Amino acid sequence: LVSLEEKWLDKRFVLAATRWRMRFGAGQEVELASTYLLDMGEGAAAILVYMTHQDLMAVLEERGILGG
Repeated sequence: LVSLEEKWLDKRFVLAATRWRMRFGAGQEVELASTYLLDMGEGAAAILVYMTHQDLMAVLEERGILGG
């Protein structure tokens, strides 16, 4: 996890904008963004919506990390 930005929508729900860095093989890095809608109500937090902003497999193919 490279970054996390929270935006509380009310007392219960939060949008979490994230950036993730993954390392492959000989030092190749890929950084991707995701957004989560979280329910922070009673008990443990629950992920209601998970949205990626890029297609991981397409990015890996484009960079030659994954054959295709």
